[in-house]
Amino acid sequence: MTIQAHAHDAVCVFSEGASLANIGATIDSIAHNSVLCTRICLIISEADDPDVRSLAVTDGLRPVSLDFVEENDPVKAMEMCLPVDGHGVFVVKPGVSVPFAWDARLAKVADDCPGIGTVSPVSATAPGFALFGPAEAGLVAVEDMPRIDRLLFSLSNKSYFSVPAFFEGCFHVTKNALQALSRQSSGSPDRNAWARTLSEQGYAHAITDSLYVHDVPAVAEPKRQGGQAGRIYFPEPTRVAVNEAFHGGVDFRNAPGLDGRPVQLHVLHNQGGGVEQWVR
Repeated sequence: MTIQAHAHDAVCVFSEGASLANIGATIDSIAHNSVLCTRICLIISEADDPDVRSLAVTDGLRPVSLDFVEENDPVKAMEMCLPVDGHGVFVVKPGVSVPFAWDARLAKVADDCPGIGTVSPVSATAPGFALFGPAEAGLVAVEDMPRIDRLLFSLSNKSYFSVPAFFEGCFHVTKNALQALSRQSSGSPDRNAWARTLSEQGYAHAITDSLYVHDVPAVAEPKRQGGQAGRIYFPEPTRVAVNEAFHGGVDFRNAPGLDGRPVQLHVLHNQGGGVEQWVR
């Protein structure tokens, strides 16, 4: 399987009473930074602001569609967004912003190991997934996200690690895991219960150390209980290195694979001349 197969996968955004501004900002971030997905499903309910249906999406790297799905059962809603030829769905909460090629990087981890059920990125504030400590998180703005993502991508081992749960602000769930969850779910919106159910069904949760998304405390995980409280799920040396580089003003503007600007390709042939075309 190649990550291009995930081009049929949808991105689910659960409105869940979020402000129109947060929903719109997240949809815009997804549309302009996805390299595989071309369909965003906004999951709404009768309790949502009626104006939510006025939201629109502008094309990013590729034409993107925005579908409205009215369903109170979140697991059923994700299944409704899963096409027959899809390999899973991506889930992003309002208030979360994603960097360039975020979907391809999550999909690659899911493809590397068939036993993985969910894949999560590193976040700004979520306990266990947080790149920054509580005191530092308030100093990090959404405008810093591209640079932080480049730093993490460049300084990490570009690997993934087993974790006890997924980051509910942004994750990818595979088709098989979603179907297993659907068979066991009672319509509960409790993401921690989803994680436990998938673990009991034999699916692993993974975090990739080379993808950073920006979140705010409102969409961060509730504090873990017992032994999970205060634990960091990815290597501490990576976290320290990125923090030092960020606060030191370091940047990797030419990080391979993270520049979405088009380039001009000049194809030569042995008769001379060639064809120029803008490509990404």
